Amino acid sequence: MPVAPAEVTATFTVSPPIDDHQPRHVKAAVDEAHASGLAMEAGPDSTTLAGGRAEVIATLSKVIDIAIRAGATTIEVNIEVATEST
Repeated sequence: MPVAPAEVTATFTVSPPIDDHQPRHVKAAVDEAHASGLAMEAGPDSTTLAGGRAEVIATLSKVIDIAIRAGATTIEVNIEVATEST
């Protein structure tokens, strides 16, 4: 059964990384993203969320806030919006 494409896909990277383990600011951000219930893929360097525009944006706001409170100094975000042709 085909799955409809997500309205919005957002990929974020939380820095600074710490060699050989996941620092608390990265773990906090990924845990918050996971708790959202959105479609999610977490890799070693970035995490991608997919879903409706409002849900993705609200989750990103929470992810950014918790990551900063946990010690992140840089958060890079890339947002892709689906169009009729995608």
